[in-house]
Amino acid sequence: RASQAVQAEIERGLVAQAEAVASDVNKLMYGRLQTAATWSHLEVMQDLQVNDVDKRLSGFLQRLQLGYAGLYRRLQASNLQGRVVAGSDAAAIGLPVVPAPVWQSVALAGDTLVLEGPAEAQAGAAPEVTIRIAVVSAFGAGQLGDLRLGVDWGQIDRVLDEAADNGRMLALLDAQGRLVAGSQRVRAALPRWSREMAA
Repeated sequence: RASQAVQAEIERGLVAQAEAVASDVNKLMYGRLQTAATWSHLEVMQDLQVNDVDKRLSGFLQRLQLGYAGLYRRLQASNLQGRVVAGSDAAAIGLPVVPAPVWQSVALAGDTLVLEGPAEAQAGAAPEVTIRIAVVSAFGAGQLGDLRLGVDWGQIDRVLDEAADNGRMLALLDAQGRLVAGSQRVRAALPRWSREMAA
């Protein structure tokens, strides 16, 4: 009976920790999604209609990336033809957007936001997940293009690393049972976005 009580107490502690970590991840991602939705409605986004001819939108995105240092790897606005019209990286302007497979779709205050699966990262770097949201004309001309936010997915890993400081291993799985983030020991042992954790 004593052993059962100890096991039950351990399980309660693990559940509480899992709920706390999940809450931190949810808050972090909700903040990014809310930011994307807010930015997509700003007046400067209407410059997509004229292909950002005066570079006002590009300048705005460059300032945002600097101001949110480390949170976004890239900020871009693309037109309906799938080309980058404005962005934090001037070298990408005019290039075609290479979309990744859609991973999640989220409705937020009347907007639909899409999370694209992770883009390949350089060796040793965390992948990037893109949040994409439509930019709609304020003058009734329909959709002008998309706002694309490249989020450093390492932010999620760091949340798990902090929670695993006592030697535990933490893994975050999506609804399909794929490993999408993990504490350092998990990342070292298993490929990200694999189903091996579910087995």
